[in-house]
Amino acid sequence: MVSGIIISNMAWLNTKTEAEQPLVVFDIGGGGVSAVLISSGQNDKRILWSAYLPLAFGVHEDFNTFARETFSLLDELGNRLTATHPGKVSSVHCLLSSPWHVAEARCLRVENLGRLGIGENTVSNLTAQAVIKHLSKHQSEGFELVLIDDVILLTKVDGKIVDNISQEKPNSIAIHHFTSSTDREITKRFSNKIKSQFQGLEPIFHSNILSTYAITREVLAKIPDFIILDVAGELTDVTIVHEHAMAGVYSFPIGKYTIARMLSEKTGQSALASYSQIKMLGEGLLSEGEINNIEDKIKDARAEWLYSLNEILENIESNSDNLPIVIVGDDTASFVIGKWSEKIDKTVSTVANHEFFADLYKNRRTETKHIPTLIANLFAQKYL
Repeated sequence: MVSGIIISNMAWLNTKTEAEQPLVVFDIGGGGVSAVLISSGQNDKRILWSAYLPLAFGVHEDFNTFARETFSLLDELGNRLTATHPGKVSSVHCLLSSPWHVAEARCLRVENLGRLGIGENTVSNLTAQAVIKHLSKHQSEGFELVLIDDVILLTKVDGKIVDNISQEKPNSIAIHHFTSSTDREITKRFSNKIKSQFQGLEPIFHSNILSTYAITREVLAKIPDFIILDVAGELTDVTIVHEHAMAGVYSFPIGKYTIARMLSEKTGQSALASYSQIKMLGEGLLSEGEINNIEDKIKDARAEWLYSLNEILENIESNSDNLPIVIVGDDTASFVIGKWSEKIDKTVSTVANHEFFADLYKNRRTETKHIPTLIANLFAQKYL
């Protein structure tokens, strides 16, 4: 039998060797880097320690500067973590954001199977072909791509979601498959940095698009169609979920820092001051007059962001014209911008944000509302 759901297909992620040793998850994002130390008890994984360091405003304009500053933050967080927990850890995982990798979701379909049926070899061949297509599509001169994720997200037999494929000879099968890859030099640089701090442990890489989707699909099990908006520094990532499967992964080059620079051109203040104003708007710290003023000056930036998002949503397959919205990001500026999506006809309302993810903890409401930290912990609880 061939497993067809992400819980089973991601079993290979399990790298625990000693149950008493905690594990580490770094989220290497577009706006900063977070680190989480998580207990590895079978029934009680919890955050033992966490920290987040934002990237300085403006470092995204040059990738070399962006990379150098990101490695510097990773180094600082690793030093803080090992000072807090000088003992061994079972494994180190790195969730890479879109500036650091490319990701793709495909639906692999086989129709009119008749008496042929389908087995493990058939599925393996289909996914192997998808990996080859992915690597071929994104390969470019000067880069050596290495695969990060090769995961079956969901399997449908004759239109119905199944846990595994039996030998009942279905008429059709749809395998929803996710692949991601990055430049080998990137993984080498991250690995060298981490191995020097964690007793030579080789980090395991994953796409944070995959981790966010996996957890969100789990907690929104009754909602088949929705969109995930990750508003980062200079990008907005859009993940389309259709009938519980990841139907598409898109990005457009407007993020919270982009918006802040556009706002600063209207106000005459620095881009950093404009960024602070957007965060304060999300935190409810502005007066009514200040809110009206910023809303008026930000309307052109909002229109441009909405136009880019609407172009993506106009071409998606969905059973609903009222798609619920899941907003992720690393501060309140992300949520201010993400909520603009409620103005598009294709969407309806925000169903998940930082408050929602913080409330998912069963034993107690976690103190942090930092989404990369929350999702990293939930992802570790379920899959690592």
